[in-house]
Amino acid sequence: FFFYVPEFQCFTDESKSNWTICPETEACESKFGFGVLSSRTSLITEYSLYCDRGDIYVWALSFMFYYNAIVAFFISLTVDSLGRKFAMLLSVGLTIVASGLGIVGNSLEIQVFAIANLFVAFDLFYNSSTIWTVESIGGALRHKANSIAYVAYGFGVAGFFVINSYLTSYDTIFWIIFCIATVLLPAGLLFHESPAFLLKQGRISEMYEVISKIARFNGTRFSRPELTASGMKHEHRVDITPFWVKFGKYKWVYACLTVIGANLSMLYSLISLIPQFAGGKSMYVNGVLIAGVEIIGYGLISTFASSWPRKKINLYGTCIFILGGASLFVSAKFWGRTGYILYFELAVCLTITLALCITYGIFYTFAVESFPSSIRGKCLASMVLLERFFCMLSGYFVRKGHLSNINPFSFITLTSIIPLIALLGLRETLGQRLL
Repeated sequence: FFFYVPEFQCFTDESKSNWTICPETEACESKFGFGVLSSRTSLITEYSLYCDRGDIYVWALSFMFYYNAIVAFFISLTVDSLGRKFAMLLSVGLTIVASGLGIVGNSLEIQVFAIANLFVAFDLFYNSSTIWTVESIGGALRHKANSIAYVAYGFGVAGFFVINSYLTSYDTIFWIIFCIATVLLPAGLLFHESPAFLLKQGRISEMYEVISKIARFNGTRFSRPELTASGMKHEHRVDITPFWVKFGKYKWVYACLTVIGANLSMLYSLISLIPQFAGGKSMYVNGVLIAGVEIIGYGLISTFASSWPRKKINLYGTCIFILGGASLFVSAKFWGRTGYILYFELAVCLTITLALCITYGIFYTFAVESFPSSIRGKCLASMVLLERFFCMLSGYFVRKGHLSNINPFSFITLTSIIPLIALLGLRETLGQRLL
């Protein structure tokens, strides 16, 4: 909503008392000038980021992704050095600080900076919690555990659009985030550290203690000799092999996964911008529908994805992106964007969103399972760094689609071709032993 694009009114006479709603391109060339209609304040309305200043919109949005990428990368390095639990607690603490800044900030610029830091906190929590889940829960239940978090995210997005349909001030949203994070911080102290992380750090006694707690919680017992007999004895030494040596064995896997993740992250960033351009009649209704589809998608993952092959699902999803984007482009060029075509666009956007949620939900489990525990955090942190730089394209696609009167999702046909090829070079990880 900070990047909400207003409507434009083209004046039809010199008195400027008569006008019609028109595209931005016509408004900028209007003989009698134009006005701006907006239901809320945004960076675009506040700083007139349209016409010859329109490109600044792309750079303003890109700044958030650049800042997010660089800061989140350096903070995420703590995942492998200080632990998964520490990184999760740090992300919640950063959320409290950033939302508090948004509350006390008395300008749009400060609130945008607060949002950028909330994105940093989100990325840090997403990376560390995904790694923690994969390392703490068996393969048959990993998807279910991760999917519960994704479903909760979908409900959060739906609530965000419902709340924003009634609000004109951003302070309330920051207050909601602040209160939730403040409650979650002490709850996060109840989490245990990842057993795999403790093993790699040589903290064997702590590892046994954590696994014993997990066993007791599940109504069973797991003694120390049984753990040793399961083949873990040889891993009790701290691995001092340099990162770049271990990374060299996985550089091709890393490159392929980064290309795929960059495309998925760019598409996901488009979801937050697309409700205004998805078709239909109301961006708030579109936002709730898109969030509802996210909930359905992640619900499907939590129910069925334990047996779904990671690589094949990503291939299917990427093919849907290509076909969906092409259909949006063709419909806009041949039939325009009016009447029932807008509802067709909305249906295609919802289909793409469903495929994206299923693919995205499986992708990061796929990525985590593709790297050994000792370099897992650094690999994911650097992947996210590169992915966020690619996200700057989402602002460009929104701007280009707005000026060309085509759906921004149309461009994903082109961006999904290389990831489709990259997927062919990866191995399947379903049923494989965690490295």
